[in-house]
Amino acid sequence: MKDLLIVGNFKQNSPDTLNYVKELFSSKTKTVICPNFLDLALLKKLPKNIFLGAQDVSQFLGGAHTGETSAEMLKKNNVSYCIVGHSERRLYLKEDNSKIATKIKNLLNYEIIPILCVGENTETTVKNAINKIKSQLKLIKKNQRKNIIVAYEPIWAIGTGKVAGVNHIENICSVLKDFGFLKVLYGGSVNETISQQILSLKSVDGLLVGSASLDVKKFNKIIKTGDDV
Repeated sequence: MKDLLIVGNFKQNSPDTLNYVKELFSSKTKTVICPNFLDLALLKKLPKNIFLGAQDVSQFLGGAHTGETSAEMLKKNNVSYCIVGHSERRLYLKEDNSKIATKIKNLLNYEIIPILCVGENTETTVKNAINKIKSQLKLIKKNQRKNIIVAYEPIWAIGTGKVAGVNHIENICSVLKDFGFLKVLYGGSVNETISQQILSLKSVDGLLVGSASLDVKKFNKIIKTGDDV
C-alpha cells in the first residue's frame, strides 16, 4: 500500500466545518483539511489520521503587519501543514518566488510542513511545463526539499473540470520526485471519479483537492480510493 496524502483546500468557502469533520471518513490514508482561517481555531480535536492545514502563512514573523497570520500563530492552533505558492495567490496577490521561499522558511522553523504549489499556465508539452516549474523552484534550497511537499497543479486545469492526462502527470511528477521532495501531489479539477487512476500512478503520492473537498460525501469517496491503491 502506498503512503498517500489527501489534502482538501476549502479556499474562500465556509462549509459547516464542525459537522463536516464529524462526517469525515477516518481511513488508513492520511488526510489534511485546509479550512478558512476563522475555522482553524474551531478544530481542536480531529478524527484519527486527519490533520489540520492552513491555506497560507505570512512572510513576516510578527509585528505591525495588519491582517497577517504568522507561522507561530498557526503552530499554536495545531496546524501541521500549510499551502504556499498557490497559483491563485501568485496571480491575484502577485506573490513571487522570493516571498514564497520566505514563507517556506518560516513554516519549517516552526515544524509545519509546507505544501508548495507549482504548475504551468497553459496546456503545453512536458518539456515546457518542466522549465516553468524549475523557475518556480529556483529559490527552494536543496536541503529543505526533504521536508517539503510539492503539489503539481497545472493552472489551466484548476477549476476548469479538465484534468491533465495521466502520462503528462506521471512525467511531471517523476521529475519532481528526482528533486527529493518529501511527497509529490497532483491537483487540478480532481474529483471522485478519476482520483484512483491518478493515485495509482507511480510518481504520485497524493492529491490536492479543491472544489470536490467542499462536499464531504465526495471527499470521503476520494479518501476511500486512497485505501484501495
